[in-house]
Amino acid sequence: MKKNYLYLLILIGTVLYASYSHAQTKDYKSIIDNHLKKNQGKNNSKDVEWQIVSYSTAANGLVQVFGQQIHQGLPVFKAVSSYTLKNKEVVYAIDSYVQTTSTKKTITTDRGVVAAIKSASNQLRLGSAKKLEILDQVENKSYKLSPSGISLDPITAQKVFFASDNSSLKLAYTINIHTPDGKHWWSALIDAGTGNLLNLNDHLLTCNFGNHTAHHSDKNNSRKLSLNTSKSSNANSLLAGERYLVFPLPLESPAEGNQQVVTEPQNLTASPFGWHDDDGEEGADYTITRGNNVYAFLLEPDFSIGDSPNGGADLNFDFPFAADSQPQEYTDASLTNLFFINNKVHDILYFYGFDEAGGNFQANNYGRGRTEVVNGNTETIGDGDPVFASGQDINGFNNATFGTDPDGDIAIMRMFLWSAVGDAGQPLTISSPAALAGPYTGYPADFGPSLPQAAINAALVLGRDDNSGESADAFDGCDPLTNASALNNKIAVFRRGGCNFTEKVILAQNAGALAVIIVNNVDDPIIQMGGSDPEITIPSIMISKADGDQIIEALRASTTINGSLFDVGPYRKDGSLDNVIIVHEYGHGVSMRLTGGPDTVDCLETCTRRDDDGNCIAITYTEQMGEGWSDYLGLLLTMQDSDTPEQSRPIGNYVVQGENETIGIRPFPYSTDLSVNPVTYGDTNDNTQFSAPHGVGSVWASMLWDLTWDLIDIYGFTNDVYLSEGGNTISLKLVMQAMKMQPCQPGFVDGRDAILAADEVLYDGKHACLIWKAFARRGLGVNASQGEATSRLDQIENFDVPEEFQGNCTLSLGEIEDIGEAFFLFPNPSRGQVNVFINGNFGEGNITVFDLSGRKVLTQKHVLSDQIEINTSSLSQGVYILQVKNDKVSASRKLIIN
Repeated sequence: MKKNYLYLLILIGTVLYASYSHAQTKDYKSIIDNHLKKNQGKNNSKDVEWQIVSYSTAANGLVQVFGQQIHQGLPVFKAVSSYTLKNKEVVYAIDSYVQTTSTKKTITTDRGVVAAIKSASNQLRLGSAKKLEILDQVENKSYKLSPSGISLDPITAQKVFFASDNSSLKLAYTINIHTPDGKHWWSALIDAGTGNLLNLNDHLLTCNFGNHTAHHSDKNNSRKLSLNTSKSSNANSLLAGERYLVFPLPLESPAEGNQQVVTEPQNLTASPFGWHDDDGEEGADYTITRGNNVYAFLLEPDFSIGDSPNGGADLNFDFPFAADSQPQEYTDASLTNLFFINNKVHDILYFYGFDEAGGNFQANNYGRGRTEVVNGNTETIGDGDPVFASGQDINGFNNATFGTDPDGDIAIMRMFLWSAVGDAGQPLTISSPAALAGPYTGYPADFGPSLPQAAINAALVLGRDDNSGESADAFDGCDPLTNASALNNKIAVFRRGGCNFTEKVILAQNAGALAVIIVNNVDDPIIQMGGSDPEITIPSIMISKADGDQIIEALRASTTINGSLFDVGPYRKDGSLDNVIIVHEYGHGVSMRLTGGPDTVDCLETCTRRDDDGNCIAITYTEQMGEGWSDYLGLLLTMQDSDTPEQSRPIGNYVVQGENETIGIRPFPYSTDLSVNPVTYGDTNDNTQFSAPHGVGSVWASMLWDLTWDLIDIYGFTNDVYLSEGGNTISLKLVMQAMKMQPCQPGFVDGRDAILAADEVLYDGKHACLIWKAFARRGLGVNASQGEATSRLDQIENFDVPEEFQGNCTLSLGEIEDIGEAFFLFPNPSRGQVNVFINGNFGEGNITVFDLSGRKVLTQKHVLSDQIEINTSSLSQGVYILQVKNDKVSASRKLIIN
C-alpha cells in the first residue's frame, strides 16, 4: 500500500474564529441577552460582548447553546458559557465570562505568530523550528503553519485575550503542536508580547496503565455471552452486505466469548451511507477499514500510515483470532475489531447528543454540521475529523492514548500491546534476596538502546549524589555521584525527580553502569520516560514507586540485590481486542468536545504545572473527571442483562489478566457493593492510593455506576441502546446532557449539579431524589465542597441529602408507562398468585413488580405470550405496579395484594 505522511493524509481543519450563522442564532442570542440582563450581577453574569459559537437542538424542544466571550474582536481564553433553553426560555445557565471593563487594562503588544511559535518550541524543548511558513490565515486572527520539524501535523495558532489576573487582559496565542515523537499534543498559551508560557495543556490523554495496584475481589466476575447479531434490523439497499468477524458489544473481549459475524451493523441515522463512505453518495468508497467515522491502520515507525485489513469488493472482513497466537499473527482481526467498535460507539452516542452539532468525529458531516462566516463567505465547519485509530502501535506498550483538537481538526487513537500481569515476561527479574525475588513490571525508556534479548545480569546499586544542587534527594542522580565506582558494571538505581531522565542515565553511564532503573516518585502509573540524548548507549527502565521503594530501602540497608534486565517482547495481549479500553479512549474525545462546546478542548485540563520533561508534577493535578466519564462509558456499553449491581467490574480486565486472577487497572473494581468498592469523595484527596487523573476519575465513575444501577432498579435494563428507555439508557442521557451543561473546568460538585440540571430539563426533575442519594452515598452530598476545581487536594466530603429528599424516593403511578391492553391480570386483587394474560406473542422478556417507591421487588424472565403464572406470596399486602417489558412491548398495570 502506498504510504503517506499522517498529516498530509488527514483532512486537517484550521482553528479559525468566525461568527456563527444559523437563522435561529439571532433569536437564541436575544433570549440569552435578556436573561443576562435580568441576572446581571447574579451568577457571575456581566455586561460583556459574546457570540454563539455552537448550538444543538433536540426533539423535545431542548436547545443547548455555547457562547464565546469576545474582546476587541478576539475570543477570551476559556471564557465559554453554556445555556440550556426550553420553550424559548433559559432554564439553566453556566456563565464563565470574565470582567473586561473598568477594572482591567488591555495589553496588546504583539511580536507576531512566528515569534510566538518559536517561543513555544524553545520552552517545550522541541528544538528550533525550521522554515516556519504560514499556510493559511483568517483576518490575522487564526493561522495554520508548516510543521517545520517540531510537529507531526501543521501547527495551528489563534489570537486570544488571556485574563491573567484581576487587573489586565493580555494578548496571547494558543498554539497547537503535535510533537514529532507522538507523545504530546501541546496546547500552549504564549504571551504575544513577551513570549512567556501562560498556560499549557496536553490534548493527548495518555492512559498508561503499567502500575497495576488494584485490589482483589472474591466476587464472581464471570461474564459470558452468546449473541445473535448476524444482521442489523436497520439494513437497507444503501448497505452492501458488510460482514465483520469481531467481538461485538456488549462483549468486553475474547475473555468473554468468541468472535461473531455481524452483518450490516450500521445505524442509518448516525451513518446514513454506511461505514465505508465519505463522499455522501451511495456505495462504499473504501474496501479497507476506512470510512466516514474511523480509519483503522498500522502506524509505521516514521508515523506514516501503513496497512489496513482489506475486505475486498464484498466488504467481508472475516479474519480469525486465535488466543494462543502472538498479536502480529492476527493483525487483520485486531484492526477489524478496532474499526468496528469505534464505529459502533459513534453510532450509539449519536442518539445521546454527540452528533454533528455536538462536535462528533466525521470526515463528512453530510450537510448536517455547523456553518460559519469566513471572510464573508458561509462555509460548513466540523468536517474532516474522523478518528484515526492506530492498532498494535509500535511506539509504546501497556498503554492507550487519545488526542484531538476542536471540532473539524484531527483526532487520533493509539492502541498498544500489553504484557499481562502474572506472566514471566516483565523486564526486571530479581533473583535474590528471596524477599524481593520475582518479576517486576517496567517501562523501557524511549531514548537510548532497547533492552537486549540476552539478559543483563548484575547487582543493583543505589546511586548517591552529593546533593549540591537544588534537589533535596541524594538518590535522584541529579548531582555529582559520591559512589561512582560502585556503579561500574552494575545496574544503577535512581529515584525520579529533580532533573531530566537523560541526565540520570548519562551520569550512570559515565560511571560504567550497564543499565539504569528509575523508581517513580509518585503513586501514579509508571510512564515511558521521554527525552533525547544521542550519547546514551545503555538501556533504562522505570518501575513503580511501590516496587522501587522496597528495593531502595533494601539497598540503603546494605542488602545485596541481584537481578536481570531483558527484552520481554513479544507482548501477548492486544488493546484493540479490549472493547472497554477502546470505548474508554473514544470517551475522552466525547468529554473533551462536549464540555465547553465543540470549539474548545481545553476545558478539561488535567495539570496546572509540569516538569521539564512535560510530566505533571504530582501535587498540581486538577480534579477533572475525564477518566471517570471514559470508564463509565466503557462499563455502560458492555453491560449485559445478566449483570448484577454488586458484581465486580474491573477496567482492563482482558489486557492485565494473569493466570487465574483478575485485578484490573483501578484502585478498586466497580461495584455498588461497598465491600468491593468502598471509594468516597474524600478519597480524591489521597494521592498515595488514588493517582490522578485515573484514580480520581475512578471515584467519579463509581458514583455514576451507582446512579446507573439505581435507575435500572426502577426502569429495568434495556439491550436497545438506540431508542428505548431503560435505566441504563436514562443514565446515559443524563450523563451526556450534563457534560454539555457543566462549566469549563468542572469539579465533582459541578458535575453533580449538571446531572441534576439535566434531569430537570429532560425529565422534569423526577429523579432528583434518587440522584441526590446516589451521590450522597459516596460523599458528594449537599454540603460537600470541591474547593478549587484545579486542585485535587482540597475536597471535603459530605453524606447528607437535601431535607426534602430525606425520606424514601417515590415515583408516582403516572410516571410508569402503560400502553393499554397488552395484558391483563386475574385475580386482581390477588393473594398468593396472579395470572398474567398476554394479548399476543412478544418473545422473551421480563415481568417485574415494583412497589410504590419505585423499587423492584420481584422480577422473572418468561416468553411473553398466553398465560403466565406469577407467585406473589413473597409480597406484603399493598399496591404494586406489574410491568411486562422487552424490546417489543412495555406495559404496566396496578396490582393489589390482599
